[in-house]
Amino acid sequence: MKRLLNIEYATIHGTYWMYYGVICSFASVFLLSKNYTNSDIGLILAVGNIVAVILQPIIADFADRSKRISILGITELLALLLIILTGGMFFFDNKSLALSGIFIMLVGWLTVIQPLINTLNFKLEQSGIHINFGVGRSIGSLAYSLLCAVLGSIVQRWGATTIPITGEIVLILFLISLIITNHHFKKC
Repeated sequence: MKRLLNIEYATIHGTYWMYYGVICSFASVFLLSKNYTNSDIGLILAVGNIVAVILQPIIADFADRSKRISILGITELLALLLIILTGGMFFFDNKSLALSGIFIMLVGWLTVIQPLINTLNFKLEQSGIHINFGVGRSIGSLAYSLLCAVLGSIVQRWGATTIPITGEIVLILFLISLIITNHHFKKC
């Protein structure tokens, strides 16, 4: 079971960083296709990160105090939120305040999840399950680089609409990996 949780933890990192690649690394490609300027894109990413700075301590405090919802449960809920927000990207053909808001929230909430994934390592360790963080994080970096290479070719061939499609697929895989890890963690 312990080895399986190491694999699952690496899968969580892999899918998280793949989604990071979809949203943050391809932000310019997607938003330029919706008639945003480079200045608009820089502002959206900056505001998204400011939102994360505000949300992170709130979510961290909630995670520390919550007796009913675990870190994995909170992360699952945030993954569902990201699935909904990513789906919202399909409804806009051009630059709009709503699309800007969606993208700001995607960047903000995505950034909030990252420390939760790191904290999960410590929660597993406290339960007596040794997690090799270095391997998990390395898988994240490898998955990120592979996704960016593949997605670049896909976008070049089929256009920027493939970005939210890829995001939804990766988020579903992320959510599945969280649910499976949560199930196995409860058995330990």
